[in-house]
Amino acid sequence: MGFAEAPAVGCAWPTWYDLLWIARFLLQIASLRESGAGTRADRPTMKKAASISTAGRGVSQAQTELQTCGIPVGVRDDDGCSSSRRTRTIAVVWLSVVILSVIWQPFVLGFYMDDWSVNVECAHHGLAFSTERYGCMFAVDPLRPGLIPLRYLLSSLFSDLPILWQGAILLAKCSIGYLAGLLIYTLCDWKSPTSRLVACSAGLCWGLFPWNAAATFWPTMLPITLLMAVYAGVCILTIEYWRRLKSGALLAGLVSLWLCVSYEAFYFQWVSIVLFGLVLIRSGRARLREVGITAGALVGAQGLAVIWFAVSRRFGYNTVKEVQPGWFARVVDGLSRLPSALLGSMGGLKYIFGTAVAIAFVIAAFVYWRSLTDALKREAAARCLFFTLISLACGLASIVVFCLGGRLVTSLGVETRVFFVFSFWLAVAGGVTLLHTLHQLSNRLLKTVFSTAVLCIGGCLVAGQVKLAGDWATSWRMQQRILAEAPVSEMKKTEPDASILLVSPLDFNGAPIFCAPWDLNNAMPLTYPVLQGRTFVVYSRWGGPMEGDQKTLGYTGQPPLANGPAVYVWRPLERSFWKPAGHFTVHQDLSITAVP
Repeated sequence: MGFAEAPAVGCAWPTWYDLLWIARFLLQIASLRESGAGTRADRPTMKKAASISTAGRGVSQAQTELQTCGIPVGVRDDDGCSSSRRTRTIAVVWLSVVILSVIWQPFVLGFYMDDWSVNVECAHHGLAFSTERYGCMFAVDPLRPGLIPLRYLLSSLFSDLPILWQGAILLAKCSIGYLAGLLIYTLCDWKSPTSRLVACSAGLCWGLFPWNAAATFWPTMLPITLLMAVYAGVCILTIEYWRRLKSGALLAGLVSLWLCVSYEAFYFQWVSIVLFGLVLIRSGRARLREVGITAGALVGAQGLAVIWFAVSRRFGYNTVKEVQPGWFARVVDGLSRLPSALLGSMGGLKYIFGTAVAIAFVIAAFVYWRSLTDALKREAAARCLFFTLISLACGLASIVVFCLGGRLVTSLGVETRVFFVFSFWLAVAGGVTLLHTLHQLSNRLLKTVFSTAVLCIGGCLVAGQVKLAGDWATSWRMQQRILAEAPVSEMKKTEPDASILLVSPLDFNGAPIFCAPWDLNNAMPLTYPVLQGRTFVVYSRWGGPMEGDQKTLGYTGQPPLANGPAVYVWRPLERSFWKPAGHFTVHQDLSITAVP
């Protein structure tokens, strides 16, 4: 039986003029030139390179001195990677596959869990860009002031239309993927169209990682996802400032403060920028003065954010997570769960995916080792290795921050929010390693095996993304079916303050259906205004058995969740709605038994 459509709620079409600023920002990022002979920072190095090349010394000695100057040798300037035409073809095919795997998602995905209270409910408070709408957004989360303007803007533009929210998520995924690729390209030494295409291909994996589902399917995460794009852009701009002997401290400090007072996952992410700067100083691509000024601004911004966190706790609002008791055990537990969570999100492909990752890792490690033992390649290899390790360390640091706040490390559902920063740095680390390995791997057999493993990894990510997106699409259809087939005529006859218990599956393969009271309590009256005043209770198997009677509801051994004039039980799968005659128990398998 097909799913019926739920009644539509009112909305206003947005104007797209306000999105032009974002497009202009991305174009400015894309047009940044690599620091070459035209930048002041590189002129001493280039002059030294010219003197070396004209000094009449031996080739090997000249190559050694060029390498000491931080200029990669043995790398073709035109195409970078050997077999560049084949590499470009594979990259273009990959980009096409990625586009086909995600382009359909805005048309089938919808709202989930917090979306009903944050996005849909607030869209019915005042007109777009009104003070009433802003007041609603402020009430949602006043202790994260950096998110309020973004939520207000998105709500005013997209109202309660899921296709617009999901379309914006798709654009955000593409933007972050592009910016991650541009950061990879900026960090690495090889500058060519082929290298840029490969870096962009690696960066797009951020939007394909199945363990990153919350950031790629859940509209509530859209403002935070956009901040991830801002963070990536500032990383790139800061490096470009350093190359031009400018600090960019004001921009970096202000953006860092904005990120930290918006979402705690950005705490201490400024460390990556500073560590990148130290590596660039060693290679002659930045100076200590500019990096030091920027570091001071970033530390100051982090200090202000910590002060805001400490002061805001006095307001008694619990959206900002504080460090939980037993934090060390939580961190150890979270990090120990990390490998199983990553593989678990791949479903039946986890063994193929794990094997391909292991093969690619061994070959890349071998290439790093060979490069580090070669005097001509050691400098470039050490830089790439440091960039990779810094990226992985910052990704793990974001996991630690989530664990300190009591978040779970899991492979499915909205709790995969813990991976959205980690996934960005994983894409950067993988892209830097990919470029280095492709440039330095000369053995034809090993290169074929490595390329095959990388393509296998990409295929598994695409398949996992499509499968998981299908699960979230099914979850959205199930929500629509529950809303469309609700026994409204019978519910209207219930007492105004009655409690209605929903007994139904909470999720579909991890994708949330109606799994919390705040989503159903917003979805039902918004869809059927006549049901205002009824309280909906969602049974969760994680709470254990639930007991109730004609007036009360509560989990066994816990305080009552409802204590009103009447209790009703609603089972959408059985299409049943009834008032219990006496005491009853809801079991964790969703069965209900009456107690005499």
